[in-house]
Amino acid sequence: MGSKKTEKIIIISYSAYTIALVLVATILAWPAWISITNLGTMMLVWIANLKEWKDYRSRAFLYSGAALITFTLYALMSDSFASIMITFTTFVVLIGLLGIPKLVFLELGFSILIFLYHLLIKQSIPLESGMDRYRLFVQLVSVFVSEIAAQYMVKRNGEMREELQESIEDLKVAERSKSDFMANISH
Repeated sequence: MGSKKTEKIIIISYSAYTIALVLVATILAWPAWISITNLGTMMLVWIANLKEWKDYRSRAFLYSGAALITFTLYALMSDSFASIMITFTTFVVLIGLLGIPKLVFLELGFSILIFLYHLLIKQSIPLESGMDRYRLFVQLVSVFVSEIAAQYMVKRNGEMREELQESIEDLKVAERSKSDFMANISH
């Protein structure tokens, strides 16, 4: 399903994000358990990849789960909803590269939860002026458009992969038929 190269790109990107987040957490004096959790999930991802744990799909779900944990900790501690949405859009693209449609749907649900958390609990989404509401609308539309695009890419890649597999199977059948024909003619 996925390639080792894609997995490495995703893991390296995730690791860079995690390290940056640990640095920010240290500078902003966030609780130490946040950095420990983030570094732990990053190590788990690397171990699973290096040991080729289970199959690609299992590792993809692990990568996505680890990234969701890291992003959740960032989203819970951040006071800037706009910066969360920018980061989350990047996360959507990275997880979309894994090529598993369920993961993209999971991200969509997760983005709604983060939005509701910041709107209702943390109240970090400014809505005082019309301009604030317009900005929020554009940010939300941007995230959802990114998720729709990622979903489309994943679905289209799956369809192309299936078409390619069918073509390969057809070629194998044709090759066997040719070999059988040649064997019959030579006798």
